[in-house]
This record gives sequence, structure tokens and C-alpha cells, in this order.
Amino acid sequence: MKTSLNLLFLALVLFSSCSKSGQNELESTTVATENEIYSEIMEINVTPENSYTFNLPDLENTFLHFEIIELSTGYAVRVQPSSTVQILDSSTFGYPDALKEDELIDADREWSTDGNFVLGTSVGNGGLFEGNGQRYLGFRVLGNGDGDFQYAWVLLNNNVGNTNLKILSYGVNQTSGNSIQAGAIE
Repeated sequence: MKTSLNLLFLALVLFSSCSKSGQNELESTTVATENEIYSEIMEINVTPENSYTFNLPDLENTFLHFEIIELSTGYAVRVQPSSTVQILDSSTFGYPDALKEDELIDADREWSTDGNFVLGTSVGNGGLFEGNGQRYLGFRVLGNGDGDFQYAWVLLNNNVGNTNLKILSYGVNQTSGNSIQAGAIE
């Protein structure tokens, strides 16, 4: 009888630990969310004669308009987003952050809805992109009615003198609310 009780107790312990183990595995798989990052190589040249409007795929009326304007003392490169796009701008003066690869783009950053952002200008040497090589512009797009944002980046190279802006590639985390690292393609 004692042996039967010991076997019954051992079976209960084993069954209980197996159930708990399976439950934890199930909980961890339901909590995890998969990032769906879409990226594309573009290689577009913006000059004083040729502006470019970058329409984000699958997002109606969502765009970034890049242009170079002539000033009395040189040129200025700027980006103008649609009303559904916010630009990463820690300066709060309309000079977006020029991010390096792998920097995190998420909700904890400084975001702006200003309609005009300067990437580089010969007036007062404003902007953080001029002559700094390849840098990432972080932005976010208001999601499809769910209130969350889709975080994204576009890789730019603005030359010294602000006469040529190269738009090289971009990436969007299509999973609303999830961050993205500058340059992430998967």
C-alpha cells in the first residue's frame, strides 16, 4: 500500500510539473510579437532642379517630400512630411536627428509634427545631415486606425554644400507599436 501511495504521489508530481512547463511555454509564445520589417533600396538623387516625393507603400496619403531650395547665400535641404508622419527631432528646432546604424527608433524619442524640417543649410550651418556621410532619418507613421505608430527609417547622404541629397533606402516595421533600429531590414 505504501508503495502504491508513493507511486501515486510521484505520478502527481510529474503530471503537475509537465502541466506547468507546457503552460509556461504557451504563455511565452502568446506574449511574443513578430516584427514585420519591409525595406527597399531606392537610390534617388535630389538636386535643386529635381525634388522627390517618397510615397510609403500601402499607406494612403503618407509621404516624405525632399527638396533643395536655393537661398541668397547657398542652398538648404529639407523634408516635408504628410500630416500622418512625425519626424525624430531631439533639437525641437526642426533639425531632425542624423542617426547612425542600429540606433533605436521608438516611442521614447522626441517626435515632431512640424511641416518643414531642415536636413542641412548654408545659413548658420543648420541641420545635422550636411557632410556627415550616410545617416538615417527616423520617422513614424500613424497606424491604420489603431492609434499605434509604425516606426521607420530612411537612409540619406547629404553632401557638403547641400546641392545633392541621395535617398538610398528605407525600412518600416509594419507591426504597429514596435520599434525599429536604424538600418534594420529584417
